[in-house]
Amino acid sequence: MSLPLTALLVIVYQVACTLFWPTPSEAPLLLYPKISLVTILALCVIGKVLGAVAILAGWKQVERFSARMPARVVGARDRVRVWLVRYGFPAYFLTQAVPFMPMRTGLYVYAGIAKSWRPVVLGIAVGTVVRNLLMLGLFIGITS
Repeated sequence: MSLPLTALLVIVYQVACTLFWPTPSEAPLLLYPKISLVTILALCVIGKVLGAVAILAGWKQVERFSARMPARVVGARDRVRVWLVRYGFPAYFLTQAVPFMPMRTGLYVYAGIAKSWRPVVLGIAVGTVVRNLLMLGLFIGITS
């Protein structure tokens, strides 16, 4: 299989990993050392970011329907949103960076709470690199 086709398939797979369960997002690491680690990590980040952007777009549509919520519910939601945006990034990042943590749940919740796409994309991009490096280290440690 050619490198461009493999790269495209890794990106599509990572988008699917971001959106759907159960897909092991670390599977592209099996291409190492045939494909460089930097290339694999970059492709994984691109796919994960595209998936996160799709989830953010989906949340924008959900918010359109929530316009009919009572004022008390909206107020409570906004207070929780402010608290989670202020203090929730470390927890979100950990779900993205630590293997075997619920990365999809953390992403869906944080993407629904955060108003800005920047922390969502930053968390998933850096978290994907850290998660894959930890899994590679774990795999190398087990097999050697």
